[in-house]
Amino acid sequence: KVTIVKASTFCSGSDSVVVPQNTNPPKFKVKVRGKLTCISPSATLIASSNNLKVSFSWAGFPSGLNPVIVTAPGNYYVTAINARNGCTKTDTATVVQRTEKPDMVSTVSGKLMCSVPLVSLTAASATPNTTFSWIGFPAGNNPVEVTDPGIYYSVVTNTVTGCAKRDSTYVQQDTVKPNLLITVTGKLNCKNSSVKLTASTTTPNTTIIWTGYPAGQNSITVNKVGTYSVTVINSVNGCQTMDSVYVGQDAQQSDLTAVANGVLSCTNGSVKLTAFSNTPGTV
Repeated sequence: KVTIVKASTFCSGSDSVVVPQNTNPPKFKVKVRGKLTCISPSATLIASSNNLKVSFSWAGFPSGLNPVIVTAPGNYYVTAINARNGCTKTDTATVVQRTEKPDMVSTVSGKLMCSVPLVSLTAASATPNTTFSWIGFPAGNNPVEVTDPGIYYSVVTNTVTGCAKRDSTYVQQDTVKPNLLITVTGKLNCKNSSVKLTASTTTPNTTIIWTGYPAGQNSITVNKVGTYSVTVINSVNGCQTMDSVYVGQDAQQSDLTAVANGVLSCTNGSVKLTAFSNTPGTV
């Protein structure tokens, strides 16, 4: 209020003025666009206001820069400034990160053997929203079947975060064939009307089968010329070895020549007889 007095008349007059106050902080919103994931390495922070006179300043960034892009999780602070009254207000934006890898386990159904020509590889995870891939196979195939030994790699991917984990599975192989040895007692001849065939192996857990004879019968006795086949089978891995032996015959008769040294007569009451052979080993 102000009063004015005129000096010559001592008359006075007064009036008043109201001084307004504007100390209201600016109104604004803060938004986080996106989460930090394995497939989204950054998030965008946006501050906005309906008041065109409001400017923003993000802590750690150049003044006036809005929106800003961040690559690390945590709290980020922004200050809004009202250009009309100079009032400010600070708010917080929280950036969340999800980069945890899904759990995973891979298994193999067994070992490659002669009796098991292929095995199955299976990948599994207790993490929800996951997909599986085996390197070298069409995406999404699980389980897969393999016929060769070695190391196989599988990948599990979280479809929400894009995070992936790789595991390896080793496929073993046992295709070692058993060893085999055949012995024959001799040849068929006029003295030996039959011979014995025996198969042997030092490989454990095996069964010997002579073709045409009951499994496990060993040794066998034969009396005919010909080829005889035998197979030894490893009952653990199913691998087998086959061999054969030829049974020959020596039935050739010895040549024989007999001679007399004379003729029986009235004057020669006896003669000497002599037999000889060119066949070796004759008696």
